[in-house]
Amino acid sequence: MWLPNHQLEHTTRQRYSYQIGKYLLPKFGAMRMRDIAPVHVRERITRLKDQDVSASTIADLKTVLSAIFTTALNDQIAAIHPCRGVKTPTVARKPRTIVSPEQFDLIHSALPEPRWRMLVELDVESGLRWGELTELRVRDFNSANRMLTVARAVVEINKRFREADAPRFVVKDYPKDKEYRRVKLSPEIATLLREHVQTNRLGRDDLLFAMPEPEPEPDAVAAAGDAPPPDLKELGRTEPNTDGRTYPHGTVTAYNLGGCRCTHCRDACARYRAQRRKDGKDDPRNGGLGRKINTDGHIPRRWFAQHIWTPAVQAAGLDFTVRVHDLRHAPTPPGSSPAAPTSKPSKNASATPACAPPRNTSTPSPTTTTPPSPTTTTPPSTHYTAPAAAQHDKCLFTTHSMRALRARSRYAP
Repeated sequence: MWLPNHQLEHTTRQRYSYQIGKYLLPKFGAMRMRDIAPVHVRERITRLKDQDVSASTIADLKTVLSAIFTTALNDQIAAIHPCRGVKTPTVARKPRTIVSPEQFDLIHSALPEPRWRMLVELDVESGLRWGELTELRVRDFNSANRMLTVARAVVEINKRFREADAPRFVVKDYPKDKEYRRVKLSPEIATLLREHVQTNRLGRDDLLFAMPEPEPEPDAVAAAGDAPPPDLKELGRTEPNTDGRTYPHGTVTAYNLGGCRCTHCRDACARYRAQRRKDGKDDPRNGGLGRKINTDGHIPRRWFAQHIWTPAVQAAGLDFTVRVHDLRHAPTPPGSSPAAPTSKPSKNASATPACAPPRNTSTPSPTTTTPPSPTTTTPPSTHYTAPAAAQHDKCLFTTHSMRALRARSRYAP
């Protein structure tokens, strides 16, 4: 009864549900809470290490188990807290993936449509998270003063963790850190965003970036026309499958049993399915509009990664994996003036963020009638003192803008 009644964010609840079902219940599910001792927790941690479970996952599992027993102690269900004093493996902090301006330009030019280039441009400019970026609406953008208000975030719920009739996307009335913030956009990005709204005729309450409507499935038979079928002998055979068998390219058998996804095998499968639909043996999928995606207009993160982002990264020829989230940690080139949030810093913000310019720690001298001695006068500090509004807790926008380099190339008259 702990998880259903515990107040958690949607994403946290999904993660906890998955971790409890996969890692904790197999060990502790049949045990009474009063019988679980620290020795059992240590044994489970050792077993997970032997199974090559990552150190970060083990640390998360201890956090979940500790929260469960904290509640049990408060409710007087358990007499001891078996997680106290139990150590977990050290979690190494991996270096972040940093995208250079040149690498970003390669990815940007490989994106298929202007709307996706605009989405990525705005993400680089503002440093928003995916849930905040895909919930932006026209009313959140003030074109007069180029101000973007981040007031909400959308969460995607996996079908395994929601009811059958429950929505896939849930909109929260607050963004990350549970407080609104505003971002001052550059003139170039603001102009592109205005053109994006006008071109797509978006209303005030419409999403700035919505899931595109499915396109009709192409008729493979009609597309083939009078072109003769390929000569299977010239195409050769597929690579051996798990059973060591090969199949001729350009056949349905090679697609299904051989697992081949080359152009010839895909075309053969498409022609086969189109012919069956033409003969009335199969119904067109989604009325002939292609695969139907369960969405209320929001863009699924996985769909964007598979169909838009990953192909662009591959076309850019980068030899490392780049996520959309990694754009938030791109370095600021010298001479750039990144957009800064105008909201107050988070309560969890440190006095001097690691990625912010060092503050001027000199304090003003008290008012006195005695003039300062020439020998004690210190030269003014050469350190840049960031405005209070720009010293955000995670430096979402001060660490991440490539506008200077792009402005000289793409927006220069």
